[in-house]
Amino acid sequence: MSKTLQSIITSPSLVREPWFSPEAAVRAVLAFERRFSKRHLELACHAALPSMLTPRLINLIHINFLEDRSIGWIAEVDFLLSQLCRSIDEGLYEIEPCVREVLLVELENLYGQQRAEEIKQEVAKFLWVYSHQKPEAGLRSEIRQAHEWIARAYLDPDGLVQELHGLLQASSLPHGL
Repeated sequence: MSKTLQSIITSPSLVREPWFSPEAAVRAVLAFERRFSKRHLELACHAALPSMLTPRLINLIHINFLEDRSIGWIAEVDFLLSQLCRSIDEGLYEIEPCVREVLLVELENLYGQQRAEEIKQEVAKFLWVYSHQKPEAGLRSEIRQAHEWIARAYLDPDGLVQELHGLLQASSLPHGL
């Protein structure tokens, strides 16, 4: 196991408490790869960046980033219906948070740190455009907003922090000011 995965496993996180433990997330990702294939894992790693997926979004990530990798379309379904994801609404799936961390680390293990960072930037740019196009039928505006913020966390982290700070300040002002 790589040193980075070990640091994820041993670091405490309040966000992860109701979810998989880091150890369970690593085991789940390894089991997913063993059950399906390294190609399935590649798709899962690319799809981990958005955190929340629809079948359309994972298909677009597959087509735009992995078309040349000979990954069958069934990998999209296998991932969404695996224990790595949870259905949170009709046609909307969330990647288990600790699993998402492990998948993003696995992206580095598969491609190396520099290429993994490039992939994250490319997927973030794609997610930014996706979040600003005609809304997917039934996709709530909060999900589009979350996609935009995730994309900006990679593309413009300082700008996102300023925007979120401004939103927090505005929400804490007494009404009528």
